[in-house]
Amino acid sequence: MKPYKIFAKDIENSALEQFYSAMRQDFVVRGALMPDAHTGYSLPIGAVVATDSFVLPSWVGYDIGCGMCAVPTSFAKNEIE
Repeated sequence: MKPYKIFAKDIENSALEQFYSAMRQDFVVRGALMPDAHTGYSLPIGAVVATDSFVLPSWVGYDIGCGMCAVPTSFAKNEIE
């Protein structure tokens, strides 16, 4: 399992199952589960998961992810960091 941190003591089992399922994916690097996490459609709302070379729009969160899109920019990675 990759490194992860859960910032809560009482998380519903279905949210934990979604989180652990995500963490088992080969392209996942690390993750975190926030104190207000609860079951989502594919990943818990309140989960943060870093991936390598993958963007999963459904993991952005259905309550904040609507209207999101990827747009190429002229910024270099080190300029953003």
